[in-house]
Amino acid sequence: MPSTRRSVLLGTASALVALAGCNETTSDDYPTVTPVDVPRTKAEALQEAAELDRPEIPGAVRVTDDHLEAAIEDTERLIADLRSALDRGEDLDLQELGRRLQHEPEGLPERAETQLESAREAGPSEGALSTIERAVRDVALAVGYLEARLGDVDRAGIEAALDTEAAATEALIDDFSYRVADPLVEHLPTLRAAEASLDRLDDLDRARAPLDEADPERDELDIAIGFARRELEVHRRNRRDAERLMQTATDGNRPSLRPAIDDVSSGLRGEVESIVETYADRDPPSGASIEGELRGIRIHVGRRGQQWLSREAERDAERVGPLGQLLDMTAWLVEFAALDVAVTRTTDRLDGGEMPTDAIVAAKRDAIEALERAAEGDALQRELAARGGILVRSADRSATAGDDARTVARTHLLYAAADEWGRRALDRGSDLAARLQAQQS
Repeated sequence: MPSTRRSVLLGTASALVALAGCNETTSDDYPTVTPVDVPRTKAEALQEAAELDRPEIPGAVRVTDDHLEAAIEDTERLIADLRSALDRGEDLDLQELGRRLQHEPEGLPERAETQLESAREAGPSEGALSTIERAVRDVALAVGYLEARLGDVDRAGIEAALDTEAAATEALIDDFSYRVADPLVEHLPTLRAAEASLDRLDDLDRARAPLDEADPERDELDIAIGFARRELEVHRRNRRDAERLMQTATDGNRPSLRPAIDDVSSGLRGEVESIVETYADRDPPSGASIEGELRGIRIHVGRRGQQWLSREAERDAERVGPLGQLLDMTAWLVEFAALDVAVTRTTDRLDGGEMPTDAIVAAKRDAIEALERAAEGDALQRELAARGGILVRSADRSATAGDDARTVARTHLLYAAADEWGRRALDRGSDLAARLQAQQS
């Protein structure tokens, strides 16, 4: 474990014992001292807590080597198209694209290649796929614009490409499978990621709108074609990612989990509604004491369940992403339970509005232990625990924001919530898996 200020203070205590305060006695041969324990200040306790290493929870989504390499190769072909267009259009200026690009146009191919190398170094992961998508955006916009200026592509050509992509997307939606591979707990987060990739697919009419609005006499059509090409390539990248992730997470020989997903979701919705009914009409207190402020957090999270239910209800009509809805609902229940317990635990430790300094470090250690156990769990448990890891990072930032009584109490609350979050994620994950498996079998 890394050294902390507390360990340094203890290590030098014997040298400073006379100054720190001690009781001195004398034996027949030599004097001895009995050190007096010097309490930590709030600032020291917060610093020590923040410096404790927090665990990293491994990603829950399986991205295969072949998936990553295919995504890189697709983007390399797009970069090659950009280099070709730049060579043939030496007199063309990408500056006309202006702020439509994420970065300056100079060195665009090289910057995209650097992003692909970063994705390779990261290895198969959602983060690597996100890096590739960012590379695609600027490259595709530039390719579309340059090829339009060079006469390689016209409006009819880009619209035909959009039609083809729309048809491919509809086919994937129709064929999307919930035949989750065994073991279920290791593949559910990956299938959820496939759903999320589909959810990110905007209606391609968004790409068509600038084509209708562009004035050809003002050279707006070339920029509109560039925009459409960017939307097309990003859409295609997300569709291919969704298809690859689905293939990784499913097995055609397994029964569909879709009926079980809907049934378990219906049961969990009752839990959410019960919490919402308790807190929907409560308002967080204004100008409250520290205890009141902490209890207000519980009310805020409880009321937010109503907003979640409203969004979920709106999506019910089309039933897009049922697995994502189920896991989101489960994660919200973990979140509320964690904060509910953390509020009680924190208010119980307050003494006259002050938090004992030793409670901060103890809470951080408890959070570390809980999240370390969650990090060793299965993929579904890690998926549910991931936000607990984010909570610890928030607590560490809070620990360095000041040492007033409210900041100290909030920091303890966040550490306590992360501790409970890790525990609840393990329990909820196991329970959810058992309920789904019982119906799939």
